[in-house]
Amino acid sequence: FSNNVSLQPPPPVQGPAEAIRLALTIGKIPFTDEVIPFETWKTSKPLASPWGQLPYLTLPSGEVFGQSHAMLNYVGRLTSLLPPSPLEALTCESFVQYIDQDVRFP
Repeated sequence: FSNNVSLQPPPPVQGPAEAIRLALTIGKIPFTDEVIPFETWKTSKPLASPWGQLPYLTLPSGEVFGQSHAMLNYVGRLTSLLPPSPLEALTCESFVQYIDQDVRFP
């Protein structure tokens, strides 16, 4: 199983793809971490990104998906990091979204 996660902006800033990268690593899913430098992403984004945004995830089938929360939920299900119980998953997802929206960008 191989994924391509493209990130913006480059390190040392950790963008929305960081949680996806960590979930793939913790879940032991091999992936290609393709970092697109901020200076070049505007010219490269129309080539693969579904909505002209980064990050995006390319599956082995060639399907390309955007939106970091959707990708994180997908990886969470693949790796069983997201609990199977709807209530436990809701608790987990609300915590992740709180960190993303209210802590990372107060």
